[in-house]
Amino acid sequence: MSAASPSVPLNGPLRFLRSVRLERDAHTPSALEGYTLTAQARAVLRRMLEALGPQGTERAWTLTGPYGSGKSAFALFLTQLLNAPTGEGYALLQAADPALADEWRRTTPRPFLPVALTLRRAPWPWPCSKDCRRQPSP
Repeated sequence: MSAASPSVPLNGPLRFLRSVRLERDAHTPSALEGYTLTAQARAVLRRMLEALGPQGTERAWTLTGPYGSGKSAFALFLTQLLNAPTGEGYALLQAADPALADEWRRTTPRPFLPVALTLRRAPWPWPCSKDCRRQPSP
């Protein structure tokens, strides 16, 4: 018996039943279509808000879990939310948890520049410089 991914309800869309590739999907306009923002994902966002607030000290996070549990799908959502604070990611957050969405907007009023990387053996500048060139301009 396999566990269901926290980002896809059992009767939900098939979009997130295939693996997410951040480098490809972060630049796809409809990448979040069918994504369900779970209670666990909202809890992670609350922890991030604490860290990003004026008293926060954490600036690096890890996301761990078993294969297929929705880590990359959440990272895709977070990339969209950070890159465009009023875009598709924010609309999903607003629909799932209006209070958290308002707190997110107050705490992070400006966009971030997320750089999606999948690490692999390569000379150092190559992975980062390749992805930075692909970032859409504001």
